[in-house]
Amino acid sequence: MRIKNYGLVLALLVCVCVFIAPIDASSQKSRYGAGEIDFLVIPAAGCSVIWYDAEVGGNIVSTSNPFTADIDATTTYYAVSVSQAGCESATRTAVTRTINPIVAAYGLSNKAAWDPIIKIASADKVFTLWGQVSVPMDPDSFHIDDGSGKPVRVNRTEHGFAAGEYVSATGMIDFTGSAPVLNCVMSRKLQ
Repeated sequence: MRIKNYGLVLALLVCVCVFIAPIDASSQKSRYGAGEIDFLVIPAAGCSVIWYDAEVGGNIVSTSNPFTADIDATTTYYAVSVSQAGCESATRTAVTRTINPIVAAYGLSNKAAWDPIIKIASADKVFTLWGQVSVPMDPDSFHIDDGSGKPVRVNRTEHGFAAGEYVSATGMIDFTGSAPVLNCVMSRKLQ
């Protein structure tokens, strides 16, 4: 009988040790239009993750990490760290992914983006450029080259593209410098 009591005390000690709720770790927190997006967290050391559809109570939606969901509206799921003994963290971490509306845009070649007439038209328009990602590039910007000899810099935070990939980039063109810069609101890798 004492062995069972010790086992109960040990189980209680293990459950009390999990205090840390997971931390949102995904770099992509939004997308344009409905589709798949990852919900990713960093759980407490040695723990797994359970995703719920409510802050308290609710239903389990996944035990995967990352958890990929196909959503059509801004959605919040709640993650907990779970110890090997099955004990959950005291609090749940709210993880929200945002669905932005798809932006209507005009297709434009890079050469046309350099044309002075676009500077006049660009004040209230959104444009899409297509081409190959070229250097210079960093995690928050890259150049797009459509072969016209007029690459355009694209500002896109955490774009995740590699040099040589073909992409489309949609946004507003900024002409305040010596060259046009596309401030991107939507980008995607082309197949």
